[in-house]
Amino acid sequence: MNHDEHEIDDRLPPQSIDAEMCLLGSMMLDRDVALECLTILDTDSFYLTDHAIIFDAIKGLLLAQKPIDAIVLKDELKRGDLLGRVGGTAYISQILATVPSAAHAVEYATRVKEKALRRSLINLADKATRRAYSGDEDAGQLIAEVQQSLTQLVSSAASEQVMTLGDIVAQTVNDLRNPGARDFVSYGFKSIDAQLMGIDSGEFVVVGARPSMGKSTLLRQMAVLSATDGVPTLYVSLEENPLKVGRNVMAWMSMTENQRIRRGDVRGHELGIIEDAAAKMRDVPFWFVWGTNKAEALRSLIMSYVTRFKIKTVFLDYLQLVDAGGKTDFEKATNSSRFCASLPKTINTRLVAAAQLSRAVAGREDHRPTMTDLRSTGQIEQDADVIMLLHREDYYHTEDANYTNTDEAEVIIAKARDSERNVSISLRSQLAYQCFSDLEPTSGAQMKLNHSPEDFMR
Repeated sequence: MNHDEHEIDDRLPPQSIDAEMCLLGSMMLDRDVALECLTILDTDSFYLTDHAIIFDAIKGLLLAQKPIDAIVLKDELKRGDLLGRVGGTAYISQILATVPSAAHAVEYATRVKEKALRRSLINLADKATRRAYSGDEDAGQLIAEVQQSLTQLVSSAASEQVMTLGDIVAQTVNDLRNPGARDFVSYGFKSIDAQLMGIDSGEFVVVGARPSMGKSTLLRQMAVLSATDGVPTLYVSLEENPLKVGRNVMAWMSMTENQRIRRGDVRGHELGIIEDAAAKMRDVPFWFVWGTNKAEALRSLIMSYVTRFKIKTVFLDYLQLVDAGGKTDFEKATNSSRFCASLPKTINTRLVAAAQLSRAVAGREDHRPTMTDLRSTGQIEQDADVIMLLHREDYYHTEDANYTNTDEAEVIIAKARDSERNVSISLRSQLAYQCFSDLEPTSGAQMKLNHSPEDFMR
């Protein structure tokens, strides 16, 4: 928003004339610096129209591969009959005199952009307020448009991150020297972490399975374990209500059958265990949200939580329920996948999303799923950084009297950018208690829980 545009009150809009002058002077001093500044801001970032005109002239010279010293710049402005408009030769000289070198150009550019974003936010809020007061529009439509505008504003706020190779490898060495300093987020299972080395920032992870296979249970357990490790975690459910989630979590932590908790058939010592576990969870950094499945509304909601509570990992149940537009099932699933893939990179977090697999799995002799079974679209296969497919053979033999349940689940690592593919990891399935656990061989067929109720009672 330029200086002569509408303001919501008598206060001066956010701006820094000095930073704008120092930035322009730095750009005239160093061509490489000027090119870097072009990746940070644009003409509309300037508060003073005169400065916007000068910036635009410098940008034109850069793109035309011409020098950008004061003499050439003055000639360029003269050709456009703009030199007098911006204060003439004297003002160009004044700008140059503001900085001795271009050493702090990026800081100036960042400051100018920050002020511009604040002006844009004020302008957006002002317009939204006036439209809301008018009462001429549908409130839902107005909210949707404001959310879309905010999303665009957030996208414009993301500056390009530039590092030299020297800086990159130096950071790698530092991480090796100080392993505890790495921004590590665990999956909650030692066996999965050993294979995938945790969840990296910006990653889009998919947990795929057929209905009733246990994918929501696995996703929810990963989220709770992440939070109990102190990682700020957001769980977004598009089909479960919070009371159901609460019952399921308490069943797992107390190792009490979920059906009994659901019926209220818990007394005495067992109730005490549940109450103690609940007390321990009171201050865990875990937030549960539910309701809308509209993509842009979800984006705004998630972004607000990330900002307010420094959320590091978002869990979404489940991907195909996100309404990101589209007419056919293929278009809907494709758009949902693209939305999910863009989200963690936009807001600098992690996204772990459950996904439904197609019915084709059940029709095959070999029921083990593959990436091609991801329902409706191949976009998920392309977009995801990691794809885990949950399989329980027991699921397909519930009515087979000759089949002996193994209580074993298989997590197939179908895709991983920095790890071996098609690796099978075995977990113990305890769906009556709404949980899975690592299998740790002790002697023969003996197995034990990696996470026991006592882990949460310390």
